[in-house]
Amino acid sequence: MKRLISLCGVFLAAAMIVPTVIALTYRRTNDTLPVLTDETVVRGADELPVIPEDALPEEETEPVEIVTVPDYPTKVWRGTSTGEMSDRYGMLLQYESEFNEIEQRELAPVSAAAESTAPVTAAEETTVPETTVPETTVPETTVPETTVPETTAPVTTAPETTAPETTSSSNDPDDNTTGGYVGCDAKYIKVYVKSTGKYETMLMGDYLVGVIAAEMPLRYGIEALKAQAVASRTFAIYKSQSSSYYHSSAHGSEGADVCTSSGHCQSYRSYESALSSWSDKEYTKQIYAKIKQAVIETSGIVLTWEGKPIEAVFHACSYGMTDSMSNVWGGGLPCLTGVTTPETKDYYNVYSQKKYTSAEVKSKVWSRDSKATFPDDPADWMKITLNENGRVKTLKVGSATFTGQGSKSLFSLAATNYTVTYDKETDTFTFDVYGWGHGVGMSQYGAGIYAEEGKDYKFIVKHYYKGAELTLWE
Repeated sequence: MKRLISLCGVFLAAAMIVPTVIALTYRRTNDTLPVLTDETVVRGADELPVIPEDALPEEETEPVEIVTVPDYPTKVWRGTSTGEMSDRYGMLLQYESEFNEIEQRELAPVSAAAESTAPVTAAEETTVPETTVPETTVPETTVPETTVPETTAPVTTAPETTAPETTSSSNDPDDNTTGGYVGCDAKYIKVYVKSTGKYETMLMGDYLVGVIAAEMPLRYGIEALKAQAVASRTFAIYKSQSSSYYHSSAHGSEGADVCTSSGHCQSYRSYESALSSWSDKEYTKQIYAKIKQAVIETSGIVLTWEGKPIEAVFHACSYGMTDSMSNVWGGGLPCLTGVTTPETKDYYNVYSQKKYTSAEVKSKVWSRDSKATFPDDPADWMKITLNENGRVKTLKVGSATFTGQGSKSLFSLAATNYTVTYDKETDTFTFDVYGWGHGVGMSQYGAGIYAEEGKDYKFIVKHYYKGAELTLWE
């Protein structure tokens, strides 16, 4: 009996211990297995956490330099257009344009060139159009293929080539090198500065940069500025030659090559002068860089006729046709005759108007011809004769007769392309004038329009100086 009771106790104890052992064994085995969830990826024996995409760090890229153009205040800029001698060429044109309109054309090539030097990432390459790389990316020290002249003529009357005794200040104080200038542009010339009565010796190329800054509306495209560079260079070489009747008459007692008188040679604006007027160094540097590009890309190229530089006069604008030198001053080469020009009446400053009473007309005529007489009816006072280019050849006022240029000067008109009407009710003579300047040679406005149309400087100068050759002048 006692043995039976002991066996039952053992059996009961075993019944309690065995389930416990089995449970513990199962739990231990289960703890050694990995638990697979959406947050775990098993790669071989490694467990790698899944990282949400929005938690990934951004790919590191090199910073991109951003080039900005300063926000200039809106104001009116006035420059002068010469090539208009005081007795011979008449009035000077005053250009007026809003800065906000000008900046888009003037600064775009320069700013785009600066931006093209910044590092570009792969992402940017897909968003920046190819057209953002302008011509101005050509280094100043490189002469492009387009400057290869059509002909090359030997030169016997080049400006003086000796090093300067006194050097003038550079057009850009941060760039005093001669890099990029070739031919006559790399030679030194003596310039008589009329305003100071002093002489400065400078490179022809640097002189031309200052001339274009004073002579040409800088809002125009680079090809228009190149055309101006060729015309101004040719004009300067023509004037500097000892055989020219211009050479010493207004070039100071020492007989400089050229002078800065707008009434005799060409206007000149130094970098320092421009900076004092424009009051912004960065803007001034950008403008002068644009001009220097035009000079370098045409460096040494002049217009010649039978191997000699021509008198490459120019003017602000015409309307329909330019005029022939023979109509304005007499003489002149075949390349200085009237040609078509693209300006329209609506183009800035092409059209102007002057009004005078009959008493004012009499006063002006008598200042030139004190014996002039007039019909009783003012409507019969004026009679116009036109030349082959549609400009006024002669204007008869009463008994007095004036040439086209004479009438332009007498009545302070902008050009010789005009009509005149008389209003009896108001006793007023109205002159409707088209164009500005003497009308001979290159029209600066026309050059600007052709450049906007995609024409290059060669087309422009060959159009306005018909038959002249482009020659590299040494």
